[in-house]
Amino acid sequence: MNACKKCLIEKQESEFVKNATCKGGRSSTCRSCHAIAKKVYAKTDNAKRLKVVWARSEAGLDSAKKSNAKPARLQAINQNVKRWNKENPVKKGAQNKVAMAITSGALVAGCCEDCGETKAQAHHDDYSKPLTVRWLCAYHHSQWHKLNGEGINGKLDELG
Repeated sequence: MNACKKCLIEKQESEFVKNATCKGGRSSTCRSCHAIAKKVYAKTDNAKRLKVVWARSEAGLDSAKKSNAKPARLQAINQNVKRWNKENPVKKGAQNKVAMAITSGALVAGCCEDCGETKAQAHHDDYSKPLTVRWLCAYHHSQWHKLNGEGINGKLDELG
């Protein structure tokens, strides 16, 4: 006998939805509560669904940040990212277009041009052509920027 987390009624195990990802192979919600939840979800519009998804992911990010031992470091990173985004709107726009093209399937991520590593990053030679990219692994991408005198913030690296 288990208690449903929604209605709090004790029910037989067979009254719970099968779910391999849950402990014991059954959901913590009974079949009748699960059916009601599915009907409510089906009636909700996509915008509201997205709000719920974003709220969950934001909550997850918040809990991850709280569990991190270096919140000041995270805050500094976030500030740097926001500053870079504000200072480089063209570059950020090109990055967003590549990400959206990959997500939609219009652009397929390739392998590193130098070593063949499958986990590669998109590199823009010309930001006015946002979908014209070369694929480089993290190592070769950073090497390319060092050899071409471009640091993380687009400034010259001090290699000495």
